[in-house]
Amino acid sequence: MLSVSRVTYWVTRDGRASPFQPRLTIHTSEWLSQTYAKQSRLASLARSIYANPMSLSIGNKSKAPEYSGWTVKELNQLGTIPDSVFARRTGRTIKEVVAMREFRRIRMRTPTRRWTAREIKLLGKFTDMELSRRLSRSNGEVNRMRIALKIPPFRPRPKFAKWTRRQEKLLGTDTDQKIAKRLGRSLTSVQSHRRLLNIPRLTLFHEGDPFTPEEDQLLGTAPDREIATMLNRNHSPVAERRRALNIPMYGDQRHAWTMKDDAVLGTLPDDEIALLLGRTVRSVMGRRTKLGISLRNPKIRPFTPEEDALLGTMPNKEFARKFGRHHAVVAQRRRLLGISDGPRVRQWTPKEDAMLGSMSDIDLAEKLGCKFAVVSSRRKKLGITAFNPKRRWTESEIALLGKLPDAQVAKQTGRTVLTVRQTRLDRGIAYENPARRPWTAQEDACLGTSSDREIAQRLGRSAGSVRVRHILLHIRLRV
Repeated sequence: MLSVSRVTYWVTRDGRASPFQPRLTIHTSEWLSQTYAKQSRLASLARSIYANPMSLSIGNKSKAPEYSGWTVKELNQLGTIPDSVFARRTGRTIKEVVAMREFRRIRMRTPTRRWTAREIKLLGKFTDMELSRRLSRSNGEVNRMRIALKIPPFRPRPKFAKWTRRQEKLLGTDTDQKIAKRLGRSLTSVQSHRRLLNIPRLTLFHEGDPFTPEEDQLLGTAPDREIATMLNRNHSPVAERRRALNIPMYGDQRHAWTMKDDAVLGTLPDDEIALLLGRTVRSVMGRRTKLGISLRNPKIRPFTPEEDALLGTMPNKEFARKFGRHHAVVAQRRRLLGISDGPRVRQWTPKEDAMLGSMSDIDLAEKLGCKFAVVSSRRKKLGITAFNPKRRWTESEIALLGKLPDAQVAKQTGRTVLTVRQTRLDRGIAYENPARRPWTAQEDACLGTSSDREIAQRLGRSAGSVRVRHILLHIRLRV
């Protein structure tokens, strides 16, 4: 009989227990001895462990808070309200609430708090990172407040020597490393100032010793860095010299195009040619385009002289439908030949042009059976102003201003919402919303005694209204 005093199990969601991944420690010896005979008992035990994991002791010295008396609703509210308010509502101690929230790793959502005079006095006395740690604020928040108040940092920028005209003339005449060593500056400072003045860097290829024929024969026989080491040169001049002589890179798997390869181009689709020659589709396409070889596709047929003569006499879609082509191909052929687009759906007559501006564009488009954009474009092209009836406000319409929402007044009077709002503001008429009521002194006294949500429920107002009033009166939460 197997005798083990302790075994560690990993309990999964489906009720199975695996001894290979340690998670929970079960201090049972009698249950372990019966697992080989009674698998169902172990399965039920695993399900009970997953349903209530705190009923078992964790294999460490830290003791978790008790779950007894905690409901799912209470656990979901942890972190949404202050711990003191939560403790007062549920009748628990603050220490118990904090322990449970920290055990479940729930972060307390604290709103942005106002800066106090004591905190503002500390700005500039420490670094922003140190002050953010002391005040429990973010580093960016401390930095933005210090800059807004024009307070210098704790560690000001060290003094640096300004660039003179004589020093700037040296840039580009030698390598950046040598100029930095000569001027006593850092390499980054020299490089950034040279780029700021748009001065190109010195290339060693033009200044160094010329390549000999023996050195040119070595190019491409090994990697550029190895050749540079052998010739006691830098890597960049060696690579530039190799590219100037059109010598392929060492280890390059690409092979040059032969006359036989070029003869195959265009006879088949590019993907088939690429598979046949062992190249990429992009390589085949680029080579064929460079040689000016068109793709011989049986589905593509050239335009006949009769079709070219009809281009521009009808819309592209109608032409494509008539001759069995795609409208994009027709448009591309027309642009290639420099032929203007065919007539649109509508040919404007002098009678229709005279109607422009006599009514709104929407009404005219509906009357002529075309789109609103077509009418508006034609009117603007002819320089005709839009129709404006200049309908005056009647007494009954003016009486509606401020009594109903602007959108409802616009719908009843047949005007736009912007026109209604502007007319109401010009006449000095305020919108009388029955849902709004002024704040009383008793309601203002309730602010800050509890959370905004509780006060909103108590006063019958929205949480946003309470929050805005809370901010306007500069009232802090008194909890």
